[in-house]
Order: sequence, then structure tokens, then C-alpha cells
Amino acid sequence: MSQLGQIEKDLLGIKDYRPGISHLYEGWRFFRRYPIIPVTVLALLVFFALAANILAEHDPRSGGIRDRHIPPAWTEEGTTNHLLGTDHSGRDVFSRMLYGARISLVVAAIALFSGGTIGTALGIFSGYYGGIIDEVITRAVDIWQALPFLMVALVCVLLFEQSLTLLLFLMVALAWVPFVRVIRSVTLVIKNEPYVDLARVAGASTVRVLLRHILPGVINTAVVISTLSVGSLIMAEAALSFLGAGVPSPTPTWGSMVADGRSYLATAWWPTVFPGLAIFMVVMSLNFTGDWLRDRLDPRLRQLAD
Repeated sequence: MSQLGQIEKDLLGIKDYRPGISHLYEGWRFFRRYPIIPVTVLALLVFFALAANILAEHDPRSGGIRDRHIPPAWTEEGTTNHLLGTDHSGRDVFSRMLYGARISLVVAAIALFSGGTIGTALGIFSGYYGGIIDEVITRAVDIWQALPFLMVALVCVLLFEQSLTLLLFLMVALAWVPFVRVIRSVTLVIKNEPYVDLARVAGASTVRVLLRHILPGVINTAVVISTLSVGSLIMAEAALSFLGAGVPSPTPTWGSMVADGRSYLATAWWPTVFPGLAIFMVVMSLNFTGDWLRDRLDPRLRQLAD
């Protein structure tokens, strides 16, 4: 770069900085180009979820009234036996957050895989076949999006009671919708490409065309939608747990922890703030990672930060 003239540098958008500022600028470009911080947060989430049995020093479901509302360890009244303090029932907040991360991760993964598979398949069928199939699938998406999800979830809980199975069903019902419209639009473009027409002329069956030509063309889009949808699924699970429609108590989830501690914010903020902060960091990290994947996988949106 030092051998380039000033005119060439101006044309390439290269600016000369002082040595200290130059290092800061290079560091900013690196963190802008690669989602280091969001991926680190997500890696910690997966690690804490998988190692909850090892890292948790207390039973997340049991506590004692004598240990009620112990502050975090770094405060004057805190103790190292409870790193993030205890809640109103004397249960260790750190241990409950570890197991809550496991619940959030499992629910989001199962719901996203199932909903993504269903939504991608419906989107491909809708875009490829068209006609009455397209009309039925599109109208089903419109009807489902018109229904208030939280009200439907609360009605289902009243009818079938709280359970992990019901929560997973509700999450899958929420996860499939974002895939259908986008995958349908991509399929409408791909099915008219010359290589797809050549495959049909060569005698390829419909199943072969869908699996060998249509599906590879939409898989990148499905990955981006999946990454962007994980955050909303975790938020939905936390909202349902907050409203008492999630995983039954005493199984710890971040949403239920926020709900349990909201009545004690004036005297004990930590049982609510820490799980709320965890939800915020994970959802933001997923959104940033999804934006980065969208920019990298979609040639029309790819942003070169070199």
C-alpha cells in the first residue's frame, strides 16, 4: 500500500492514518468483517448449556428460605457460594441460568429444525407447482399470520395444560411461517433458470429436479432465515415462560426467572436482571450473526469490508 500514489489511494478509498489510529482502524475492520463477539457469545451459550451439570454447584430446583435473596458474590453481603446470588426461594441464580440456557437452546434447536424443514418444503412446493397448491399454502400462511400467537398459545395451555411437548409444538408452529414466503420467492426465480429447463428436457423426474436443482439453490437462504429466526424463537419461549405458558415449574427457564423475580425488583434485582441480560445478549448476537451470514451468502447483499 505504501508504494501507491496518493491518486491511486484516493481512487481505492485508502486513507493514511497515524500508527496508533491505523492499528485501531485495522482492528475495527477485522471485527466488522467477522462476527467475533457475537460468535463468542453464542459459543459460550452452547458451552454453558452442555456443561450445566458440571458447572452448576447447586440444584436449580431446590433452595432454602434461609438463603433467600442473597446478593451476588461481589457485593458486601454476597458470598462466593452463590456467584450471582439467590432468588426469593433461596435457589442459586447461576445454576438456574445454566439450566435455563439448556432449555432455551434445546427448544430453539428442535423448533427451528422442524419448522425450517416444514417451511422450506412448503415454500419449494408452493413456488414450483403454483396453481391451487400455491394458493392453499399462501392462504394458510396469511391466516396463521393474522392470528395473535400469544393468545393462541394461552388458549392451548388452558386446553392442554403446560408441558414441554406443547411448548415445542407452539414453537414449531411459529417457526415455519418465515420460511415459506422467502423460499417461495427464490423458487419462483430458480425454476425458470436454463439449467432447470435443461434438466426437464433431459427427462429428470420432478423429485430429482427439486432435490438436485431447486433445493441447493434455496439452502443458503434457508440458513440465513434460520439464523435470524433463532433470536425470535428464544424471545417467544421467554415470553411464554414469562406469562406462565412455557415449561412447567420448577424447571428453570430464563423467561420464568424474569417473571418470578419481577415482584422483588425493589429489594432484589439480580434474579431478574441477569436472565434478562442473558436473553438480550443472545438475541442480539444471533441477529448480528444472521446479518453477517446474509451479507456473505447472498451475492446481491454481499458487503466487502476489505
